[in-house]
Amino acid sequence: MSKLGYMVKRITTMDYSAMFKTAKEVSKETGKNSFKILIDIIKCGSKYMAGYVDYKVFKMYKLNDEQRKTYITRGVNNRYVEFLNDKEVMKNTGNKLYFNKHHGSFLKRDWICLTDVSVDEFIEFTKKHTTFIVKPIDESCGHGVEKITINNDTDLNKLYEDLKNNNQILVEECIVQHSKMSSLNPSSVNTIRVVTLKKKSGDVVVLFVGLRMGNKGKSVDNFNNDGLFTVVSEDGIVRKPAVDKKGNVYTSHPATGTEIVGFEIPNFDKAMDTAKECAKEIEGLRYIGFDIVVTENDALVLEANPFPGHDLYQSEVHLEEDKKGLREKFDKEIYEG
Repeated sequence: MSKLGYMVKRITTMDYSAMFKTAKEVSKETGKNSFKILIDIIKCGSKYMAGYVDYKVFKMYKLNDEQRKTYITRGVNNRYVEFLNDKEVMKNTGNKLYFNKHHGSFLKRDWICLTDVSVDEFIEFTKKHTTFIVKPIDESCGHGVEKITINNDTDLNKLYEDLKNNNQILVEECIVQHSKMSSLNPSSVNTIRVVTLKKKSGDVVVLFVGLRMGNKGKSVDNFNNDGLFTVVSEDGIVRKPAVDKKGNVYTSHPATGTEIVGFEIPNFDKAMDTAKECAKEIEGLRYIGFDIVVTENDALVLEANPFPGHDLYQSEVHLEEDKKGLREKFDKEIYEG
């Protein structure tokens, strides 16, 4: 989509009340006039294809034009996706059931789909796995994901029907993560976000690596569900603090006290290899965000996202002193390779 086309689409679909609210919030934080902030938001949208959420999350009100143009904004990320990923393949791969059926060798865990199995087959699954994860096949941000434990009093026939009615039809064996990863937050499986790019040659490079951690007793580690996020260096060591969606900064995990800065991810090489090998297998998608889980002796794919979210890449606390974003790095790999 051209820059003009993107702007027209944004103008016709934008939530203007949310944009005005953002301007007021930034005004309150900075002491600057809210009308001037609003004009600056519009400027960033026009010049850098930045949404009002980008403006707030990346704190663009603190940046000069030279810094602003280095950010992967919503519009820039959309361009990457449109350039690199086939729309029809995206629809399929974004469906968790499709991914499980076609790339199941990377899951390394048992699973069933309730629309494909009878209640008796579901009961057989629960005999093998008394605790399991249920999720919708087409939701994101951890919506609808739930951990269920059954006992002798559980009405499995009713549970089967309730899950189907709730669209929580994907049922998966619980993953036992590496004990070191569990030390960060034991209530959730804490994943490595690996963004890959498949070159025209077929080789796969890693554009970005981050660490997602659950919080507040939640069973998911999603940033939009009270989770924490930080960046990971190329050697698998965390050297920057974590942040939550509200912008709070953590050098240690608030729930466990485990040190985040200096944390070394176990089986990091296996995690990178797993993401790369899966990326090679998926035809029609060259730009993918993988959520990878490391176990005691291996690594596996939790999910593959054909529309990697750009908002996690460039938190202020994760950037260098020049406060420049990652667009130059991504552009070089994507457009020169």
